[in-house]
Amino acid sequence: MAKLTLVWFTDPERPFRTLSLGRGMTVSLTILASAFVLAAAILTWTTVHYRQQAREMAVRYQEAEHRLDNLKSTSTQRLAQKDDRIQALQLELDRSQGHLQDLQAKLNASHEELRTIKEMERKVRRYLGLDINDENLAQTKKQSHQGGFGLPQDWTKLPENAAVTGPPPVRPAVLSHSETIKQGLGEVLQALKDRNKALQHLPSIMPVSGEKTWISCSYGWRTNPFTNKREFHDAMDIAGPWKTPLIAPADGTVIKVGNNYLVGNYLRIRHSKGITTSYGHLQSVAVKEGQTVQRRDVIGYMGNTGRSTGTHVHYKVVKEDKATNPRYYILDRRTNSLGLH
Repeated sequence: MAKLTLVWFTDPERPFRTLSLGRGMTVSLTILASAFVLAAAILTWTTVHYRQQAREMAVRYQEAEHRLDNLKSTSTQRLAQKDDRIQALQLELDRSQGHLQDLQAKLNASHEELRTIKEMERKVRRYLGLDINDENLAQTKKQSHQGGFGLPQDWTKLPENAAVTGPPPVRPAVLSHSETIKQGLGEVLQALKDRNKALQHLPSIMPVSGEKTWISCSYGWRTNPFTNKREFHDAMDIAGPWKTPLIAPADGTVIKVGNNYLVGNYLRIRHSKGITTSYGHLQSVAVKEGQTVQRRDVIGYMGNTGRSTGTHVHYKVVKEDKATNPRYYILDRRTNSLGLH
């Protein structure tokens, strides 16, 4: 193409105009138009591409913002839950500490009670005449419910970072102390049982049943109501209503039942350790020779037989063939005479 002619019309009434371009100009214009079109296409593509990326970025930003909001909400909830958990653990810790303090107080009180009981046991042992092992007692006092476990003499040779498998199977000191007291109290109980058997045979109560009785003549020197002479009265006279029941002051065996002009109807009981009791001036006897009686069994009835000035019982206690004051053996009531002061 050698030449390019352009024709254009501006007005129908006017002639058209023409513009002739040479080959070089045509090529230049063609290249320029092509470059413009390419640039426009590139710009359009770039605009569309960046606009798409912008939309994608906007969507991602919204998603990220949504996730951030969710994360904030979740974090807030988790923090609130952790705070609640921490508060609950703190409350539980406070309760545990209070419970531990209560247990410690109870343990201290129990330890003090054990010490008191041990002291009471020692007193009872002294009273009963039982042996007291001071060496064991001193060792017990040295023990405590606090402290660690037994260690070898050279404990520095123990392996470092050794696995802790728990304490050896040892008995706590408090339990050991309790077992010691339990064993000691068992011995005391057995001693009391043995002593009770002996006490059952010891005449330790008034030999009469009923409150309308009194001591009309005590053990000791007196004036004989029949001879008006001073003599030693080796028994106790207990007065009361006619046929007042007489009871055994302790367990024993009836060894004599009889009658004579001095004490009238009488009986004698052998108890233990060389102790016998005799009862005179009885209205009647309710037991037989060889009969076993127990404390408070009715053995006869108060009367006025023999040489007597009134209804009473002549109560005599003999220990190892020697008369003794019955007042020393009467533990169930006061023995002050209501007739003699």
